[in-house]
Amino acid sequence: MHFEYIEEQLPGIPILYLNASSLKVTACKRHYAMMVTGYKGEEGDTEQRDIGSAMHKFAEEFTKTGDHAESVVAATRAWPHVARTTIIAAAARRQDIVVPPPIRLEGEPLVEIKFSVPWFLVSIDGKPVCQIILCGTMDHLGYDTAVRLIDYKSTAYAVVKYALDKYKHETQFMFYMWVLRKFGHRLLPLHLHNDIVEGRFTSQVCIIQTSAKEPRWSLGPKMTMTQHQYDVYENALQELLPSLVDSFIMAHASEPDGMLRNACQYCGYKSYCHAKSKAEASTALAAYPIEPYNPLKER
Repeated sequence: MHFEYIEEQLPGIPILYLNASSLKVTACKRHYAMMVTGYKGEEGDTEQRDIGSAMHKFAEEFTKTGDHAESVVAATRAWPHVARTTIIAAAARRQDIVVPPPIRLEGEPLVEIKFSVPWFLVSIDGKPVCQIILCGTMDHLGYDTAVRLIDYKSTAYAVVKYALDKYKHETQFMFYMWVLRKFGHRLLPLHLHNDIVEGRFTSQVCIIQTSAKEPRWSLGPKMTMTQHQYDVYENALQELLPSLVDSFIMAHASEPDGMLRNACQYCGYKSYCHAKSKAEASTALAAYPIEPYNPLKER
């Protein structure tokens, strides 16, 4: 398997999109393969997720306009299934936090930034099999003497500490920080990428507690990565790529087989995969520790 750097997306070659979500399921090749083809298993309760999406929309509009009422209207329009009263209540405490003003690129604020960065062309026996494209959406990229990446996370936790602990080692932050450290020159003005390379760069989670008695917004601690951590992360990611390419190739010949979650029946999660009901699945899953891809997590 041969990996060759590419500067732009190539026509006519299958694309392996690598993002923070796919990295969270790489422990299971079959699960990853199914994710590649868009299979997501059974749909569960989406209410909390929809509220979170509405809050993302509110935060995006509020950052752009500074108008609280109009931002609520925008979130309501984007997510009409979420009760307006829920959106109003969850947005009410936005003024409790201060985030750095967004960086502006060609006059537009860098909020909800969708990126797509070509990385490798993969060949087997001299024949291209896929191209790896790094992609994702960054919620807010601001500047206050340093580049700061803000990621909004809605949670049902009523206690801030539990919510912050959950996102202490979030794969998403490391992935985005690594992408900006390595490919920021493709996405940002050169002086900002220089700031990132020189270490003037932090990430920070913004917690939106939608189930607290008074829905509130909280900023977590600023997180940084050392040059050594960037190197460790990239090396671990590159070691993972051959397995992901194998899964990607396998995905095109795979079909959903009726399990609640599509994972190899021989792995440690088989009782979860083959559960007959959601209750059984929850019980089985609780018996196994889940370790998302995270080479920098403290152990």
